[in-house]
Amino acid sequence: MKIITALNNEKISKELNKKSKYKIIKPDIQYQDGILEMIENVGAVDFIIINEKLPGKMSFQNFINLLIKKKCTKKYIIILKRKNNEIEDFLFSKGIKNIFYNNKFLIENILKIINNEKIKKEKNINKKNKLNKIINIIK
Repeated sequence: MKIITALNNEKISKELNKKSKYKIIKPDIQYQDGILEMIENVGAVDFIIINEKLPGKMSFQNFINLLIKKKCTKKYIIILKRKNNEIEDFLFSKGIKNIFYNNKFLIENILKIINNEKIKKEKNINKKNKLNKIINIIK
């Protein structure tokens, strides 16, 4: 299984690479055209983990449409800046359901999606433990 990260954050990509049993293609991609270049070099991949904030010439929705048209991956994991119903509706309409928010996602949950495991909803976790598990990619 081949995975591309386009999080615009090398630290999280390295953490995923350490914990994943699958090949994460390095380095973390820092711009939209970099994803297209990587696909040209390695061919289709199994997952693209992409941050909405990834710089590029296209709008986020147009870029996702281009990736879908190129059929360069089977699944996407999307990190949005914040809750946005319009973008979420767009992603759902494209069959993309793995959506997280920029300041509240767990690497463990991304790994579970990659490993095709169910994510258990955490209940009754005190705030301190929860904050220790959350990775904030806005730094």
